[in-house]
Amino acid sequence: MTDTSPARLDLFLHPVRLRILLALGTLERTTRELATSLDDIPVSSLYRHLQTLLDAGALEVVSERRVRGAVEKTLRVRRDLAPLTPDEIGNLTADRLRQTFLAFMLQLYQEFDRYLRQPDASLGRDLAGFTAVQFYATDEEWGTFIQALNAALVPLLSQEKGEGRRRRRLATVALHDAGEDGESQ
Repeated sequence: MTDTSPARLDLFLHPVRLRILLALGTLERTTRELATSLDDIPVSSLYRHLQTLLDAGALEVVSERRVRGAVEKTLRVRRDLAPLTPDEIGNLTADRLRQTFLAFMLQLYQEFDRYLRQPDASLGRDLAGFTAVQFYATDEEWGTFIQALNAALVPLLSQEKGEGRRRRRLATVALHDAGEDGESQ
């Protein structure tokens, strides 16, 4: 999909819809499970944004079942849909990339703030935190690292909630550092 129109980008970059897409990830979840995991979003707002994503074709209904007279849907992100592909990101203007990056960072900030509001939050105990490192690598070395990281993540992405498992989020930002004179270092 190569539609980089403002409407498509706004669909995915809206803070609530972005949180829904991130909460679903590669999983299938009921609307009730989403409401539980995104409990700081008013239910009416959550359902409105779910409908927007369904209408736009970003989500699909996997199944439906009756629960106390209502129909509960199980949803997932469409398998053939990535919120923004690398090609779409590559075609964005610098201003739109800044907006996209800001939405990404605000999402992380909101999640980190929600975590810190827990009375028992402990970065050390929860194996949580943030850091930045600098290093030198050729494109080939960097590509090898990215492949190894992806290979380590793939088995974790398909795991369901279970005994001892906690939902975790890994967010990455990789930058090609430019020197003071604008030249690559």
